[in-house]
Amino acid sequence: MPDILKTEGNQKIDIFLWAHSDQAGGTEIPCVMAKAFRSRTGFGVTIGIITPFPRTVDDFFQVEGGHLSGIEKIQSPALLSLGKNPKTSSVDPSKTMGLIESRFSSQDPKKLVYEFTRVLKPKCKSNSLMISCGEPIALEVAKRCGIMAIIVTDHLLTQSVRRVIDRLGGVPNYISGVLKKLEFYEISPTRGAIAFLSPPEFGVPEYREYLEKNWEELIEINGLFYDPVPIHELYCAPHYIELNELNKQCPVVIVFGGGGEVWDQIYVQLHKAVKGGGLGKSDDENQFSLILRDVNLKGKVVPRTWKLFKPGNKKGKSLNDPGKMMYWYAACSLLVGRGGLAAQQIFATMQSNLDNPPGMLFIEEPGHAQIESERRSLRKKGLVIDEDLDSFKNDPFGKIKNTLSKKNLFREISEKARLRYSPGTIERLADFILNRYKPHRKL
Repeated sequence: MPDILKTEGNQKIDIFLWAHSDQAGGTEIPCVMAKAFRSRTGFGVTIGIITPFPRTVDDFFQVEGGHLSGIEKIQSPALLSLGKNPKTSSVDPSKTMGLIESRFSSQDPKKLVYEFTRVLKPKCKSNSLMISCGEPIALEVAKRCGIMAIIVTDHLLTQSVRRVIDRLGGVPNYISGVLKKLEFYEISPTRGAIAFLSPPEFGVPEYREYLEKNWEELIEINGLFYDPVPIHELYCAPHYIELNELNKQCPVVIVFGGGGEVWDQIYVQLHKAVKGGGLGKSDDENQFSLILRDVNLKGKVVPRTWKLFKPGNKKGKSLNDPGKMMYWYAACSLLVGRGGLAAQQIFATMQSNLDNPPGMLFIEEPGHAQIESERRSLRKKGLVIDEDLDSFKNDPFGKIKNTLSKKNLFREISEKARLRYSPGTIERLADFILNRYKPHRKL
């Protein structure tokens, strides 16, 4: 079996942050945590971010430059992932099951744990700390390496995957066995370990019941994984100044629900609508500018590329990838998306943008248990505007215009968010972890 990790250095690591491997967005929580640890310790602590998507780490830190120093990227394979059906625009249980089969390729999870341990153990100090951001193997590897492991996450990947494949009504014994072993790693913590869980509206609520039967202590993080972006950082971000000025004249709408076939269909549909004159003329009332993924001449979405369309301009302008979507959220009037970490990013942006808080229009994504749980929970709390998938696809520009007209509701949602979530949560969490586990202490 080939090496399953690609490392870029030989330094000893104080804190390992292991991203869940569903999609690139899962790498952002480890990046946010790394930034918080760095702000508390300077360069006195070494950090390793384990992820299938190391480019996401580069993107996150690109504006901040030197903050990437002392942070080692360790590339891992995507072990669990959600498969989607492009025809039905939904998470597909059979495709999800097929991805699990192909990723593990008849390998027992124990063998994968062995390989991870073989590569990571030489990087461990006796007081290193492993932080799982939803990846189950991280906890077992930490045990084998003889170091402490904790959880900091908004959802557990095993729970999201299980809820999808359970829709099949029955799965092969092999797949069931894989998930049971991964779940066993999650419910067998080391003594003194804590699971830090996001507010229940941002994850599948059952993950608390699932963990509390076996973990000694669960602590709910009563806040967000994000804080407002400092103004000096915004002004260094790609296109922020341009978009901020544009938004004062014509509402800027960002359509971004992540990657995958579900949202690729939406990007392609909106490109066709723009080229058909859907944004109207530049002097039309109630029009808006639109940012979304670019689509090539073959009608395929090009990852990591962006296009800005203004009313009266069907050709559009290419934009550089911002690295952090929060840079652009701070300069927009509306995000059309699907939930996930985007909700936390918008709520954080609301904390510093009260005069013109951005709104959210979340679109249903059938079959995606975690995303749908979040959408319904946020709607129940009056914190998001949402729409079912078919209605949105039947009249996307009409739904966007209708949502943009609800400025008073945007302000009310912003006020609710400020009452519910306080800034500085991750910094306080970093302080607690550093004081409790002391991974940076010289022995």
